[in-house]
Amino acid sequence: MNQTMFCKKLRRVGQSTAEYAVLLAVVAAAIISMQIYIKRGVQGRIRDLSDQICDVSNHYEKGSTNSTFITDQSGNSVTSYSGGVTTTYSNDITNRTGGENSKPEEQ
Repeated sequence: MNQTMFCKKLRRVGQSTAEYAVLLAVVAAAIISMQIYIKRGVQGRIRDLSDQICDVSNHYEKGSTNSTFITDQSGNSVTSYSGGVTTTYSNDITNRTGGENSKPEEQ
C-alpha cells in the first residue's frame, strides 16, 4: 500500500468519525432542549392526577392561601451560681391557635 492510498483511507476514517461526532452533538442538544418540555408534561400529568384524587379547591397555590395564627409565648428562667458553676433553668411555653384557608380557584 503506498502512501497516497493510506492518506485517502485515513481521511475517510477521520471524516466519518467527525460526522458521528457532529451527529452525536445534534442529538444531545435536542435532548437537552426538550428537557424543559418533558418536565412540564410530567408536572401537568401529576397535577391532573392530584385533581382527580381530591377537590381542586384544597390545593395550595402561592397567593391563594390565607393563614391566621395567634402565638402566645411565656416563660421564665432561673440562674443559680454554686461552687463556680452557673446553672440556668428555663421554662418556655408556646401556644399557637388558628388555621389556613385556601381560596377556590378562579375560572
